Amino acid sequence: MCWMLGNACKACMDVPVSNASRISSDFHGKGGIMSGIHEKQYKIRSQRFCQQALNESTSGGSVNRKDDVSRGALIWRAIKLPIYSVALVPLTVGAAAAYLQTGVFSAKRYFTLLISSVLIITWLNLSNDVYDFDTGADKNKKESVVNLLGSRSGAFIAAYNCLIVGFVGVTWTSVSSGSIRANLLLTWAIICGYIYQCPPFRLSYQGLGEPLCFAAFGPFASTAFYLLLRMTSGPHYFQLTATVLSVSLLIGFTTTLILFCSHFHQVEEDKAVGKISPLVCFAKLFL
Repeated sequence: MCWMLGNACKACMDVPVSNASRISSDFHGKGGIMSGIHEKQYKIRSQRFCQQALNESTSGGSVNRKDDVSRGALIWRAIKLPIYSVALVPLTVGAAAAYLQTGVFSAKRYFTLLISSVLIITWLNLSNDVYDFDTGADKNKKESVVNLLGSRSGAFIAAYNCLIVGFVGVTWTSVSSGSIRANLLLTWAIICGYIYQCPPFRLSYQGLGEPLCFAAFGPFASTAFYLLLRMTSGPHYFQLTATVLSVSLLIGFTTTLILFCSHFHQVEEDKAVGKISPLVCFAKLFL
């Protein structure tokens, strides 16, 4: 397409003056000052049209169209909406297990925990972009929140504000329900998230991201949500039934599998910054 436009423009710009004069005379009569003026205007307009066509053909080529992504699309990618399923699923499964045993459901407590969990996951998302920006892993990642905002400190402050508000929410729910064990389990889940990506630990760079993910969203979070939503009037014993244990292990496994699959498109970037993801290890062993 580009070479066709180029040839056409070359032909346009090479139009002889005599031809231009002949075309002009068809519309404006013979010779004269007006004929000369229109002859020049015709040639200038032809050259401008051809130059514009050439510019559009080169700047709007397939390579640039592939790399050119709208800001709205980048913001949508940065939000990472599917990641918030890890806030919804453990909570909903824990609520279902609690309802199965007690027959009682507290919508107020459920939605308070949901909002708090979403805020904590937002902290994970934002802080991950901040620390990956520090290591250079997101240097060429257009949808990084830091790159979109143009401010590391802004993303950092927003991340930890989300963590504080989210932790206050789960703590308030734990205290109101009288289940301190649940609060301890959720605290351990948050600690797993912190040492997963935050300095000085950054255990995800040592290949321990998947075990931490399994523990945080499986046994810790799912069991804690079950305890918080188990509306019983008697003493709050730590009743870990086979049902709760099995669903918590299943949630931990599926969440870990999602994290594992997220490494496939960034193996080279992980190698460049020294991140020892499972796929980087497999590449070293088998490739």
